[in-house]
Amino acid sequence: MCTLTVDLKVPIESEPLISAPALTFTHWLPIGKAHGINVSDGDINLLLWFDLKATWWASQPKEEELKNHVNVLAHYVKAEITVSTISSELAFYMEGRDFTRLPSDTEKSIQNEYAKLGRRVAKILIERVNRLIGYARAYKGQYWLLEYEYSPDCIHGYFQKFESRGQINGGNWFRFQPGTGDTIHITMMPEDKYISESEWDDVCKFVKSSSRNPLIGELISRAEQLAGNGHRRSALTEAVAALECAVSKFGRSQKTNNKFSIICGKRLGIDRLQKQIEHMGLSGTVGYLFPVIFPDKILSTDILAGCREALAQRQNVIHNGQRDVNEDVLFRSISNIKKFCKILDQYSQD
Repeated sequence: MCTLTVDLKVPIESEPLISAPALTFTHWLPIGKAHGINVSDGDINLLLWFDLKATWWASQPKEEELKNHVNVLAHYVKAEITVSTISSELAFYMEGRDFTRLPSDTEKSIQNEYAKLGRRVAKILIERVNRLIGYARAYKGQYWLLEYEYSPDCIHGYFQKFESRGQINGGNWFRFQPGTGDTIHITMMPEDKYISESEWDDVCKFVKSSSRNPLIGELISRAEQLAGNGHRRSALTEAVAALECAVSKFGRSQKTNNKFSIICGKRLGIDRLQKQIEHMGLSGTVGYLFPVIFPDKILSTDILAGCREALAQRQNVIHNGQRDVNEDVLFRSISNIKKFCKILDQYSQD
């Protein structure tokens, strides 16, 4: 077995919201491997550390000068990863990988091993860098910092961005570049998102008017935007807010003399649906009231189940400390909430 050492430089990503968009220390920086953070995961060992050049940007301070700086900005973190269980065949292939061509048929098996190793290395690296960033965000309030989104489809881009290089058993450095390219997933938007000819008169009227954008539509659009950018928890919150607004609007629209209220009110023994909605709350209304007053042909069981799933996920995020939302669950929730809001809007007209 051979030992692989990978050297990387991971940029600290941040929003340009303040004058110091970097991981920020004060009056010092933990320079050198002796002050680094060691993490082991099976046969992989990771060391995160800083060098002085991480602080160089507009100026190039010396190490003894850092104590005079209130904010010491680290624009990247160095990483050293060692893997002690590399086969001699894989080691030979990594050292001699020809990047001017794609792997041949006879190389595909060993290239798959290389890519599998790259995914393991990238995953532990990004997880631990995100832990470092997460500490600064949650404990020190450095809200401008951004965590990395890990995707096994993007390992080629990660190692290129991180300027990675490798060596076997302390030998010569070589280009460590697992994967032969990244995979990009393209989702085609449904046709109902596009403006049709029959809708142009409505567009013209809206542009000429001074009316505000519909809140429910804005919230759903915002939810889809956040979801598309990977902010899944915020996207779920916005989508459920749209659902809540739609339910509230529906309740307010059901006057005592409204046909819907006359029919359902008699069956439920109430004068106004709004009172019952307020009494049961959002979860109770979606889970119990609407399945009673709407037949399946209008409000399907699948849509109701999707909305209940969204409310349960939001409960876990807000009250139970859930840190992330499954991507498939999120997009399914948003889709069902959109359908639900559209149906309620049809029955919210006086």
